Amino acid sequence: MTAHNTEQLRHAAAVLEWPKVLARLGEFASSEPGRDACLELSFQETPEGARRACRRTAEAAVFAREGQFAPLADLTRLDRELGRLRAGGTLTAEELRRTALVYQASRLVRTLILDRWEDVPVLAELGAALIEDLGLEREILGAIDEEGHVADQASPELAKLRARYRDIHKRIYETMQKLVTRSEFVDHLQDDFFTLRGGRYVLVVKIEKQGKVEGIVHDISGSGQSLFIEPREITQLNNVLRNTEPRHRPRNPAHPGGVFAPGRGSSRRFGARGGRAG
Repeated sequence: MTAHNTEQLRHAAAVLEWPKVLARLGEFASSEPGRDACLELSFQETPEGARRACRRTAEAAVFAREGQFAPLADLTRLDRELGRLRAGGTLTAEELRRTALVYQASRLVRTLILDRWEDVPVLAELGAALIEDLGLEREILGAIDEEGHVADQASPELAKLRARYRDIHKRIYETMQKLVTRSEFVDHLQDDFFTLRGGRYVLVVKIEKQGKVEGIVHDISGSGQSLFIEPREITQLNNVLRNTEPRHRPRNPAHPGGVFAPGRGSSRRFGARGGRAG
């Protein structure tokens, strides 16, 4: 393109107030990535490019008229997550779930478009490039709940570990409840409840009664009037609880180079005749 043509395009974009058009378009986007994509749309340099863009818009209007909208409202950007994967890092459970939701949206949009490929041939070319990996999507969403926590069913080992953790926690709780109400302990305690210090259950003991309660001193109150003592009766249970505490970290959803890489995994490809190849 010559410098003269480039200047003409800039002039046309200015006359049409292209940035304002994009800003207005972005207001209708249902997600932040969608808004950003609207703002980054380029001014078409050729008549053919402009006609093709208009065809895409007309084809998208087909779905709008029929009330079929792509499920994109909850999409978030994954730039940082993907950057960390490429550097050999890992993702948290919440980040894994967000990644799976992008996979899910990609699959649903792909299906929506390719089911109507004869009516929307230009959009179908874009839809064919979208990722579909239902197995990975289900694996992640089945292992991580809506709050971003790793679910018990993520693995048999994790389910067993958490069941043991709950059982030990219950035994500690019941033992501590008995201790704070035991007649020979009542006069030694500052309060009739127990608490945590350093992840271990402790009694709140009057400082002058320290020798009356056997156990490990973990802390002293700000007033200096109370000691936080782990009673001898639960020391072993506290140790087991700490060693049993689940620290499950889910695996990465894919190799850094494989995340959203067309053609990898179980992604279905758009056939030469517009059909789907398994």
